[in-house]
Amino acid sequence: MMETSVTTGSVAPVLLLVIVGLLGAGAGILASRMARLWAVRYPAPMSSIGVHSAVVALAHGVVLAALVWRWGPIASTVPLIALAWLVLSAADIDLRVHAIPDRLTLRMLPVLVVMLAVATLIGDAGGPSPGRPIAAAVTGVILPAALLATSAAFRRLRGEAGVGLGDVKLAIAIGLVLGWRGPGLVVLALLVTFFSSALVGLVLLAARRLDLGARMPFGPHLALGTVAALVGGEPAVARLGDVLLG
Repeated sequence: MMETSVTTGSVAPVLLLVIVGLLGAGAGILASRMARLWAVRYPAPMSSIGVHSAVVALAHGVVLAALVWRWGPIASTVPLIALAWLVLSAADIDLRVHAIPDRLTLRMLPVLVVMLAVATLIGDAGGPSPGRPIAAAVTGVILPAALLATSAAFRRLRGEAGVGLGDVKLAIAIGLVLGWRGPGLVVLALLVTFFSSALVGLVLLAARRLDLGARMPFGPHLALGTVAALVGGEPAVARLGDVLLG
């Protein structure tokens, strides 16, 4: 009986992650199909699931399973999962049409706020303290403001905005949720975002796949930075602090 109980206990977490991964893949397929409808500038009819949708589904499944593995199946993980779905969906649309529609970012904002409020009230194990909503509000303003400042700097240097308003509106949601979980995650997400953007830009320039004055979709880099912060959590922030401070 003891052996059976140990085996069952070891299998249950794996089974949970598999279920979450499959649900995440389904959410990714839904997001990929909705992307065609939400990209209102370039409307296209929904089609059968292809390679692109399969990649999006796989990304959603892996990321959502990783979040449950990292934080556990508790209430405070729900807004993190919702944010991951949002940024991955926004990245998909941005790659398709170089735009992030308001109907995605602005409609998700109140949903995320409600999720954060519920998770804060429940206060489950590993969840944030009641003071975290203040941090969420502050970072929910500071992060998009930082992107706006970056965009203004690009406009002065190059005569055009470096970051679109769709990215700025997406950053509101990112700042709210990451700030609620821990302001250090916002810093980590920003560093990964800008490092990824600079690296990809340099590679494309070196390969002559990008002109010096051309714009790249910024949403995928925001998504990468956000997912890195969500999965890495406080240990990644502590490690980054050790590296930066010596």
